[in-house]
Amino acid sequence: MRNATPDHAEARTAAATAGAAAPATAPGSTGAMASTTTNRIVSSTPRPANPSHRPPAEPFQQRAAAALRDDFLRVAVPRATYRQHYGRQEALAQLGDPLKWRERARAIRARTIAQLDRYLDQAIAAVKARGGHVHRAATAGEAVEAILGIIQRAGARRVVKSKSMVTEEIQLNPHLEAADIEVVETDLGEYIIQLAGHRPSHIVAPAVHLSQQQIREIFSREAGRPLPDDAVALAAFARQQLRRKFLRAGVGISGVNFLVAESGTVVLVTNEGNGRMVTSLPRIHIAVMGMERVVPTWADLAVLLEVLARSATGQKITVYTTFVGGPRRPGEADGPEEFHLVIVDNGRSNLLGTRFQEALHCIRCGACLNACPVYRQIGGHPYGGVYSGPIGAVITPLLGGLDGWDDLPYASSLCGACHEACPVMIPLHDLLVDLREEVVNRRRPAGEAAHEDAGPRARPSGTSGWKGATAAGGEAGASGPEAGGRETGVWADSRREASSSDGLHGLRHRAEGWAFRLWRWAFTDPRRYRLAARLAAWLQAPWLVQDEPAPSAAPPGATGHRPRDGQREAAGPVPHGRAVPHDRAGKPPAMPATQEDPEEHAGAPGAGAKSDRRSPAGFPAGLPAGLPPGPSAGLMDGAVLRGGPGPLGAWTASRDFPAVASRPFHARWADLAREEEPGPAAAASPGPLQPGVPPESRPGPLPGSPPGSVPGSPPASPRGSPPRPLPGFAVMESGPTAGLPRVDHPGPDPAGWPERFGRELEAVHGTWTRVQGGTPEAVAAACAAACAAFVRSRGLRRVVAWDPAAPDLPEGAGPVLEAVLHALEEAGCQITRWRDHEPGPSPLRLREAAATADLGIVVAHFAIAASGTVAVVHGPGRGRAVSLLPEHLVILVPGAVLVPTLAEAVTGLTGRYGVADPIRAPQNVTFITGPSKSSDIELHPVVGVHGPRYVHAVIYEPSRSR
Repeated sequence: MRNATPDHAEARTAAATAGAAAPATAPGSTGAMASTTTNRIVSSTPRPANPSHRPPAEPFQQRAAAALRDDFLRVAVPRATYRQHYGRQEALAQLGDPLKWRERARAIRARTIAQLDRYLDQAIAAVKARGGHVHRAATAGEAVEAILGIIQRAGARRVVKSKSMVTEEIQLNPHLEAADIEVVETDLGEYIIQLAGHRPSHIVAPAVHLSQQQIREIFSREAGRPLPDDAVALAAFARQQLRRKFLRAGVGISGVNFLVAESGTVVLVTNEGNGRMVTSLPRIHIAVMGMERVVPTWADLAVLLEVLARSATGQKITVYTTFVGGPRRPGEADGPEEFHLVIVDNGRSNLLGTRFQEALHCIRCGACLNACPVYRQIGGHPYGGVYSGPIGAVITPLLGGLDGWDDLPYASSLCGACHEACPVMIPLHDLLVDLREEVVNRRRPAGEAAHEDAGPRARPSGTSGWKGATAAGGEAGASGPEAGGRETGVWADSRREASSSDGLHGLRHRAEGWAFRLWRWAFTDPRRYRLAARLAAWLQAPWLVQDEPAPSAAPPGATGHRPRDGQREAAGPVPHGRAVPHDRAGKPPAMPATQEDPEEHAGAPGAGAKSDRRSPAGFPAGLPAGLPPGPSAGLMDGAVLRGGPGPLGAWTASRDFPAVASRPFHARWADLAREEEPGPAAAASPGPLQPGVPPESRPGPLPGSPPGSVPGSPPASPRGSPPRPLPGFAVMESGPTAGLPRVDHPGPDPAGWPERFGRELEAVHGTWTRVQGGTPEAVAAACAAACAAFVRSRGLRRVVAWDPAAPDLPEGAGPVLEAVLHALEEAGCQITRWRDHEPGPSPLRLREAAATADLGIVVAHFAIAASGTVAVVHGPGRGRAVSLLPEHLVILVPGAVLVPTLAEAVTGLTGRYGVADPIRAPQNVTFITGPSKSSDIELHPVVGVHGPRYVHAVIYEPSRSR
């Protein structure tokens, strides 16, 4: 157990206060939660500070200034956020029309939160019907008491945890450590920061602020010996250390990505496999969730899963998506004996019925952090709380109270990038403005009206909406030396430094002060803003630079080049050339890594290495991808501002700024609208498909489509001509995603799905073999030969496999699995069949066999061609540990279980296995997409963290199998 850090010592004191203030909930009982119907507003109903959201002593400006002085942080955070941001854009583009998917996701979240009490009651009833226990906690103290009571009643001394932001919020770890319970974080990033004594700096990548060298020192201290400075070796050390903890822990604690109300299913979205370990190996599983994480149906879940992984990590789907229903059933050897769900309010119900209710729509993907220009420069710790970035600047003051957090609403440029990135379209910039209004109203003199009668968007009287927004910031003391009659933050710091400095140093600070005053004067009036923008567009030409396009894609005459970081600009203006051409999706072509920087191909330069700040897709980090070239393409398209006159040249050495538009927005919008009008050849031009989708997989036209229309376009409207179809799209006709378009659909012909599945599996570091044609016996023999060849090539000896006689295997899969095991036995392998539903090895021996096995063999119940994903349904004879603990995994995939997309897999699981029925549903279903992986060590991709390191699929198709 690690020593408590000062942060955790403070947390213990705060938690003791919270526990004393809040009534204790008896272990196992159902605590009362605050009412879910309220119309309160923060300023009109002041609340005491929430002890679980204790503000730091230093103001935000001071914390941000300290972060800006960290040289590694200023390189690592932009590199990580740019990579994830552009990965998100590329992944969402594969859906075809991301806006339609985001609108559907937003509608689902809005409907859910509007009827939250109804869906929570439904979910609680379903969890209880499946044998689980539910604890409702109104405060952080009640949640901690409930969890601590469960652990103490079980007599457990060790707890393993998967990543959970809500347990960070309630400060669970220090409370458990104070009770002499060892707490082990098992997510690689969380394990790193636990050993370092830090808080998470990102929702998805908690250790993004640490370098590989720092992580090596942390792990070497834990190991008691020097470890190599290699990401793979460091991850292997963590795997070895944590595997022992997993197998000996009595309690596992996880977060909850979603709770499906209709079936009481807890959904966990992970990449490393630790979430599966925590929910499968310990005797007791405790899932902790914020009350807003509920989703009504599996159909709604299918939409949210499609946008969550793409927005969070740029993946089509994470490696593991686990659906947990409750304790294991009779006849099952693995899985928890007890399941507890702790639903935490902790201030959330105060937002229901207010203008801040949309903050509860958040699905914790972290996309707003990656898009935010403020977060990109300072990282997560300056925000002071558990949640950082734009969403943290919103929910931390809302959950913790404005006292001590009233500076966070000003930690934003209000540019709206967070709203554009959010998969559920939360207007975070609007919520920040509303919070600024709350701050201003709280600071008004007692006799002055607070303008609350004017409505939720009221501004100080006598000001326009534009000036009101800036005036609010001024009165809060954050918009400059002229605001509110006092100077704070960077303004005061600049003035103090200037007054205490001599010579050119002081002159520079005084000049910067006047420049900021001029900027504020120009940007607080729309007319002055437009004039300043035109002037800036005219003056910017000498400092417009672009990356050199790839030779194959460079247009004639393209000469623009941006020097690499750390290099001095050439004397004189840098010539600018034409823009890099975009494809139909608005994305420039990929550019290969240069010879001077071979690590760029992996997207993860080593510690201290200089990077030219390209995104993984190869285009410049400052380029707003996803936007089609408009009428001003050429000079402006893809260009960024670098260098600048005087001291600006040094100040912008590590920053990219988008070029100022050369024409007003309304003029460009009008031209774009005219370009979007369909021409005579619009319907006949199918356009290119996205990379990875072969022409033969292009979906055919839907019924009712006019001749010559784009395949997959909507049918003609009876009222007139159809709208202009989008290139290469398939519009889903039925199922959970009905009416939503997507580009990456594998096509309507099932004959092409196995090939597509295999190529997608290769893309996520898996391998595959295809066996087709012949009698079932011949196909079984061919599968056995393929598996035997795989085993020989790897030198594997110990094998654990599902029982070929287990119930609920896909039709015909039992004989194929038996043939494979027989062939491996003849090859000299030691075989353990997972026979927990009949007399055979004890559950303990089965787990030991899985933990020491070289290879696990399972059968897919469904396989998703669009992502290379397999769905495995666990139960008697189909143990969870078989696909989790061995280093190698072979999955037998019957051709009959292939489906095109996630939506069809969800529909099939609902119909065939009753996952939406709390009585029929299996207690555990897992989607597996390739080997386990992580990028928590300075973005270096590492394969095989907690789950299997090698995944091999054998797709078999007997003649007339479909």
